[in-house]
Amino acid sequence: MSHTPLLIDVGQVSCGCTDHALEVLHKAIADPPDDEGALWRPHENPLIREHVERCTAWGAALLDSIAGALLPVLRGKPVFADLFKAYSWTRWTDAERKEVAQTLEGKSPADYDIEDWLLLVDLILHRYLPDRAIAEEAELLAVRANLAGKLQAALPVEAHPEESLLRLATALPATLAAAERIGALSTRLSRTIMEFAKARAAELITDVGDATRRQIKAIILDHHEAVALGEPRTYKDLESRISDQFADLNRDWRRIALTEIGRDANEGFLAGTPEGRRLRRLEAYQGACPFCRKINGMILTLVSPDKPNKDGWKEVWIGKTNLGRSASPRKRSAAGTLIEREPSELWWPAAGVMHPNCRGRWAPMPDDPLPVGADPAFVAWAEHKAAAVVTADYRYE
Repeated sequence: MSHTPLLIDVGQVSCGCTDHALEVLHKAIADPPDDEGALWRPHENPLIREHVERCTAWGAALLDSIAGALLPVLRGKPVFADLFKAYSWTRWTDAERKEVAQTLEGKSPADYDIEDWLLLVDLILHRYLPDRAIAEEAELLAVRANLAGKLQAALPVEAHPEESLLRLATALPATLAAAERIGALSTRLSRTIMEFAKARAAELITDVGDATRRQIKAIILDHHEAVALGEPRTYKDLESRISDQFADLNRDWRRIALTEIGRDANEGFLAGTPEGRRLRRLEAYQGACPFCRKINGMILTLVSPDKPNKDGWKEVWIGKTNLGRSASPRKRSAAGTLIEREPSELWWPAAGVMHPNCRGRWAPMPDDPLPVGADPAFVAWAEHKAAAVVTADYRYE
């Protein structure tokens, strides 16, 4: 890989555009393209590895279902009847559903106008990504990831067989109600971070659906406009472009699963760790960006989020992010020159992950005298279940 400097002339570019370009470039360096399959490499944290793969598979299956309903119509087959059935979880009213059915049912794709094609995309997304599916998957993604972090805090790896911890991690509860029953939401802080994690996940899953709808519609519009203008386009060309787009969407979903589960597990770990404990940041994995390599091994002290005058380079707290801070070490001054940013403007070690596809995590210092686990009820539950899975095929009930 070449390390030749890249020189970019920003002499005639405004301050705002220069700063935006520098920010985008530095964030792109932190989350590079998946040239070597890094995106699909199993997660380095064994307690969330299977959860990442399970959530990735859910997204892939969803996109496969959407593609499986759309592509046959592009080949000339009529819409299959199941798309027109009423389901209790859908967002459309019965009248709206019937209107769509009257428009498309029994109509040959060869006779579709552009409005019919756009309506078909809405119908398919409506069928395969209803509100209930979004809510259920968001809750599972957030809760199980958060509890995996709490599990790391409650059960020191050196004191428990790794096999039992991994088996227990794959069977952690998947709902807030179940998490409460095992004592994992006994504090306001624990409940708050899990509820916000669920809300974030729901928004991201909704975004995937919106992006799917928007991008597929854009490809269909472009195709039909080109045909109307006399370009030699075929439905095979359209199908190929849509298939490529689904591959991109699949990568986007994988990135979301990696990033959100990593973030939620880190926040769960911090919520399950007593304040005052010293923690080491671990960024030792292939493909770590320059900033993450810089903070690898750094030791910070866990403090309360409401502690005044917190030092972001010496302390970490639940909810600590880089929102409003910059990845670029320089900015353009009013005089037009590039100047160094103030420390208060720059990234610092976040509580969760540093950027999309980041795999950083926290680990306790082995010589720290503070007890493990900030939540006695969850610690007791985890110790009991960890012992149980050594001798039995344990599943959460």
